Amino acid sequence: MIAYKAVHKDLSSSYGNQPVYELGKTYTFPAASRGAAGFHAAEDPIFCLNFIRPEEGRYFKVELQGEMDPDGCTDGGSTAAAATSITFLEELTVEQMLWASLQYRLSWAKTNTNSGRHIEISKRKGQTVLADKTRCIAVANKTSTTAIANGCSTLAIAEGPDTKAEAHASDALAVAYGKDSDIRVSYGWGLRIDPNAPAGKQLILIK
Repeated sequence: MIAYKAVHKDLSSSYGNQPVYELGKTYTFPAASRGAAGFHAAEDPIFCLNFIRPEEGRYFKVELQGEMDPDGCTDGGSTAAAATSITFLEELTVEQMLWASLQYRLSWAKTNTNSGRHIEISKRKGQTVLADKTRCIAVANKTSTTAIANGCSTLAIAEGPDTKAEAHASDALAVAYGKDSDIRVSYGWGLRIDPNAPAGKQLILIK
C-alpha cells in the first residue's frame, strides 16, 4: 500500500519501532498495532501535515507491506495504518503533499460512489456550494461562485474567473486552479495550481 509518513527534522518518528529512518531503506518489525507497534503512515497526506507541522517535519512517500492494522474508521475520517514493513520511497515538499492529498481525495470520491458522500458543483452564477460532510467535495466553476470545505477530509475546488475556494477545518483542503481563482484558508490547507508557471513552480502553498 502506498502511503505517506511524517518524521521530525532529524528523521526520527513519534511512533514506530525505528529510532531514525533513511530514504531508500526498508524496515521491518514482528507486529503491527496502531499507536503501539510497527510502522505508521497515512493514505491521505494531510493527516501527516497535521501530525507534524511543516516547521518541525519532513515528509515521505512510503510503501507499507506485510501485516497491517488499518484505522477501521467507518466514516472515512482517518486513513492511518500500521504495518510490519515500511519502505521510504521519496521525500516530498509540503506542496507535493497537498497535491497528493488532492489526488487521493478525488480518487476516493470516484471509487466510492455508493458511500453516501457527494460532489456538489455550482450550477448558477453567485452560488455557494458546501462540502460540510466527511469526504465531500465542492466545486465552484461558475462566475462569482464559492466552494467551501468545512468538514472532515473535505475538498473545495475553484476553477475559472471570479471563483473562490475556502477551507475552514483542520484537514480541509482548498484548491484554486490558475490565477483567476481566489483562495481563502482560515483553518486547514490551501494550494494554488498554476499550469502556466515554470516546471517546479506550478504548486503554490497558500497559508
